[in-house]
Amino acid sequence: DPKEHEALAAILRQGEQCTTFVRSLAAAEATKSRHALIIAVGEYRSGSITRLPNAVKDGMLLKDTLEALGWDVEILVNPTRAVARKRLLDFVRMSEEWRDAVLFAYFGHGIEPWGTQQNFLVMHDTEIPDQGLSSSAFQKVLEDGCINLFKYMPTLNVSREEAGYPPTISILDCCRNHLEARVRSLLQSEGPRNIPTTYTPTYRGGDGSPEFKNLITIYSTTSGNTAGDGPPGGNGPFMAS
Repeated sequence: DPKEHEALAAILRQGEQCTTFVRSLAAAEATKSRHALIIAVGEYRSGSITRLPNAVKDGMLLKDTLEALGWDVEILVNPTRAVARKRLLDFVRMSEEWRDAVLFAYFGHGIEPWGTQQNFLVMHDTEIPDQGLSSSAFQKVLEDGCINLFKYMPTLNVSREEAGYPPTISILDCCRNHLEARVRSLLQSEGPRNIPTTYTPTYRGGDGSPEFKNLITIYSTTSGNTAGDGPPGGNGPFMAS
């Protein structure tokens, strides 16, 4: 049946496109032309933030896997916000000269206020404030104390333009809710209707904002939900799967 043949051919073409993309990421090269930055945070200075015993193990597992595939990998273990921000900015800047795939990965606590898809990455020195703060003040604390990834990803993607937009990958193995119960209570005082417009995601393009090209983000959980750390001494469910 010609129609069945056409449908099968379409499926095979889609499969070939996926296979080609995966091969482009996995093929080992001695030149180490593919670059990755991994941030893994399992220890937190603040006593109000729970430890994640397996976060660093997960980061190291990804590092070893990528290096075995020929990637050039840098990993930051339990960095402060200042250190993580500097290395992330350096990574974005250097990516302008890289002609092959780049990858950013984070393992640790994450906060996603009201499902905005603005992922705040919690660093070693991040402090979770007392409940006395207003919701708007707490939002500023997040900006000042965490890494807001979506302030960096559009810039990273745009920097790949000259190279013809080779693959850009981000992996986020972190919660996408409000972290601890006390954080949730701080963010509930205003509700999602009153989130400032500055927290509207701009990574899909429009209104003069950059549009992602040849970029994929892999999450370990869905928006509004938690990501498990797994039993102590092993790996989290995401990296163990």
